[in-house]
Amino acid sequence: MEWETEAARSAARVLIIDDDPAVLELVRRALERRGIPCECQSDAHKALAELRHRDYAVVLTDIRMPGISGIDIYRRVRHSCPHTYFIAITGVADTEVAIEALKLGFFDYLLKPLNLDEVVLSVERAFEERRLKLELRAYQEELEAKVLRRTEELIDRSRQLRQLLLNTIQTLVFTLEAKDKFTEGHSRRVSDIAAYLAERLGLSQTAVRRVELAGLLHDIGKVGIRDQILSLPRRLTKDEMEHVRTHPQVGARILGPVSEFQDLIPAVLCHHERYDGSGYPQGLRGEAIPLYARIVAVADAYEAMTSRRPYREALPPDVALAQLKNGTRSSFDPQVVEVLERWQGEVEERIRHVQSPA
Repeated sequence: MEWETEAARSAARVLIIDDDPAVLELVRRALERRGIPCECQSDAHKALAELRHRDYAVVLTDIRMPGISGIDIYRRVRHSCPHTYFIAITGVADTEVAIEALKLGFFDYLLKPLNLDEVVLSVERAFEERRLKLELRAYQEELEAKVLRRTEELIDRSRQLRQLLLNTIQTLVFTLEAKDKFTEGHSRRVSDIAAYLAERLGLSQTAVRRVELAGLLHDIGKVGIRDQILSLPRRLTKDEMEHVRTHPQVGARILGPVSEFQDLIPAVLCHHERYDGSGYPQGLRGEAIPLYARIVAVADAYEAMTSRRPYREALPPDVALAQLKNGTRSSFDPQVVEVLERWQGEVEERIRHVQSPA
């Protein structure tokens, strides 16, 4: 993969940009004492050209320089240098500019006169975060590739092996859930709830079976989420949540090559869309959200609220239903929630046989 080649080439290279030669020399010496190879550039335009032709892991750049600012340099190369971490160097009077740099995507900022220990620490932190993100991306892509290859191999077989394909993906779902006792059985219960809601909505038996399968496969993309994140005994951080929110797209890509599952992809991709457009990944609104996805979304939310999680106890069914009703017309399809309310007792009875073991 191209980004891995880039990562290897720039794994330990730092570019220091400052129009003050004394600052360049001090920072260079401090980093090289820690074994970090550095290159220095006092001309901002030459530094910009350097960034366009060579790869760097970290760039330390002065904010105010003649001709072009450090922020301008970042703006011009950030898309072509996605794995380069920028650290701003600025005077005390320019802290507002430094904060602007952070909002744009700079990793950190350092105030002059520089504390060299802080410089080294900031660069080392940038290296570490960069390494972790590259490893995470490699992990995701490798895992996705393995799943896709396996799926493609199965679909190439004859019609008689379609059930084997389904069994394999079901096993993948169950294996994924078995890694966490709190979510074990989640997809099976969502599948059961969704199928019952689809039936009560008057869908055909064929559609009910497809909704049932969509419910089973809705979280298949979590195979690309790191196990440590899925089993954390606390609420997720913003970055962790952003990572988890990639699972609908991963799931859609996994199912993409399988012709038998084409009608299920919208449900897998859109089961976290919300009726008011506040969901993800596409921000769809109202009936622009596919019907299967709207049904699975209600089933998923209800099952999650009525099940125990590491960071909270299960909600009583009536409390969970009340929360769903509060989300009607904002988060969930009102018609689907109304059906759940009308048949809640039967829903609870149907899913009781797939409760997780204690």
